[in-house]
Amino acid sequence: MVGNEIKGIEVSKRCEDIRSALSEIEQALRSSGLWTEETARPEKEAFLSTVPFCLDTMELHCWFQYVLIPKFYELLKTPELLPKKLCVHTVAEEYYRGKWHEYRSLLAALRRFDALFENK
Repeated sequence: MVGNEIKGIEVSKRCEDIRSALSEIEQALRSSGLWTEETARPEKEAFLSTVPFCLDTMELHCWFQYVLIPKFYELLKTPELLPKKLCVHTVAEEYYRGKWHEYRSLLAALRRFDALFENK
């Protein structure tokens, strides 16, 4: 029973860390001026893209706001479904190439988020 309790505490801590990281990403998007109001939400068709990160139908910051963040909050309800590895900061570094200084807080938040999925 003790082993299950420890595992439960570890899962709870990990979920808390992920929630915190998602909040940090949101804050970084807001402070960078990339967070959009709900009225600027991409059209439903934009979410049907088969291209990774919907890059053919929306800006990457919109994908973070309307896909990544909500999806992970949903996944936290069933932690065993969380991915084993992420690499979204790498995509962001390429996407924001030449603007790294401008978006350094977002890139750092994404790097920390990815780190939560290393060796899990």
